[in-house]
This record gives sequence, C-alpha cells and structure tokens, in this order.
Amino acid sequence: MFEFQFLKNGLKKGEQCVYATDDDPFFIVSKMSHYGINVETYLTNGLLRVYQVPDPTKDHEGIATSCKKTVTKILSELKSPFRIVGRIVPDVSMIEGITAQLELEQITHKNFDSIGGMIMCRYDLSKMEPVRRIEWMKNLMKIIIL
Repeated sequence: MFEFQFLKNGLKKGEQCVYATDDDPFFIVSKMSHYGINVETYLTNGLLRVYQVPDPTKDHEGIATSCKKTVTKILSELKSPFRIVGRIVPDVSMIEGITAQLELEQITHKNFDSIGGMIMCRYDLSKMEPVRRIEWMKNLMKIIIL
C-alpha cells in the first residue's frame, strides 16, 4: 500500500505523520501494523496519529466549511516536516462533496510552499459522479503540468 510506505518512510526520518480517515481508526491501525509499521511505538512517542475525520454532513455550516475546520485542526497540531495521508471529504460521489474537495485542493495548491509537509490524498474514482470526476481530473492535470 502506497500510503503506508509513504508514512513509514516519514516515521523512519522522525517526521510527524497523520492518517486522516472516516473509517474506524482501529481498522487503519491494524492495517498499518500488518504492513510492518511499529504502530504502538509511534503512537506512544507522538510521531503517528490516526485522526477520525468528523462527518462533515452533520455540520450546520456545510461540508466545505466543516472540512476546512478539520484541515485547520490537523495542521495546527503538526510541526514541519510532516506527512499526511487521508480523505478530509469522505464522500466525493455527490456534487457538494466533490465541490468541497476541489475547493480544498485549490487552497492547498495555492499555499503549498508554506504548508511545511507532504500530503497524499486517497481517492476511489469509481465513487465520483462522472461529470465531476472529469472536472477533477482536468483540474489535477493542470496542476501537475504547472
């Protein structure tokens, strides 16, 4: 799994690492452990954190605002250099979710030089609405080419 290797490399270098998920954190910890990451040691010494992303659909301010608050909280607890893996917008199959995801990506890319760490996002493209999937991929290609 690419995301676990990404985190494992950072942990070996002494970097703080966060796995943000809407899944059960125990499930992620178990998968990390099976991958060969000494999860208990890294959780204890504070280098590793598995963050349960709150359900943004339950925030009365909307999905985009909820996700921005989650990102702010995660980043506020990290020191450079760091690595983050995960999904902040758990459901990108609906228009509101993919719109929030695109907005977060644009903000991230605009401020990338000042973030102070590396971020790996996980996507299940099969769950995206086809029209938005194409829009997202075009946006991503523009960023990669720049």
